[in-house]
Amino acid sequence: MVQALRIWSFVLGVGFLVVGVLRTIPIPQLEPFAHPEYVHGALHLVSGAAFLQWGARRAVPRVVAVLGVLWVVLGVVARFGVLDHTDSVVHIVTGAVSVGLAALARR
Repeated sequence: MVQALRIWSFVLGVGFLVVGVLRTIPIPQLEPFAHPEYVHGALHLVSGAAFLQWGARRAVPRVVAVLGVLWVVLGVVARFGVLDHTDSVVHIVTGAVSVGLAALARR
């Protein structure tokens, strides 16, 4: 299960890095990326780097659980007007899946 969690961490890390870069570049053809969101992009870049760096080398369940909790909290807080509904749901689901997988890996 730890190996599966490392793969999850790698996939999220790469995905967050890609989204982080896209959030800083205006892409009018893609509605979520039409206007740059630098803070949002920076959060994705930092989180993606953390998933890649710490998820591959350290106590994977703890790292993925902590980052998952942070994303759930961010998703819940963002529902109060910082992000749109879809972004909030994606953050909450991603965080919850991360926490769930980390809990399974600790068994």
